[in-house]
Amino acid sequence: MTFAAARFVYATALLSACASTEPAPAEETPEQEACEHLGGSLATAVTAVDDKAPGQAPDVSKAHTKFTVTLPADASGTYAGTVRFLAPAKGQYLVVADAAVPFALLDSGGKALDPVAGATKAACAAVAAQAVYALDVATYRLKLGPAPKATVSVLFEAK
Repeated sequence: MTFAAARFVYATALLSACASTEPAPAEETPEQEACEHLGGSLATAVTAVDDKAPGQAPDVSKAHTKFTVTLPADASGTYAGTVRFLAPAKGQYLVVADAAVPFALLDSGGKALDPVAGATKAACAAVAAQAVYALDVATYRLKLGPAPKATVSVLFEAK
């Protein structure tokens, strides 16, 4: 083997060894994803429906998408409304909101689901309320309010 060939083999081995000791890049957690998307300025605007009104609630199922939801005024002068979410796969989903607005996730029969115990705390200032739910493939309703303001931004992230 020539000297040049030996140097090439040594350099190749050295580069391979260095590459294998580097840690793999960390994947973003659902909480970090939620912070990134909720804190961003781009949003899809939807208007929630009154829970008692006929008609279909707007869909907020698009992945990695912040939805700015306009809530209708209720009789007490606060704001409340419902949107729908289709869980595309069985698993856990993180629901976040940019305002401290009460919310409940309801199944197709109108029963409120219990959040998963021990859900993590918000990972950033953009998230004011959050919960994690274990869902099946189905359509759910997210009931928002009562709230003091007419708009709240929300999004779902798969865990």
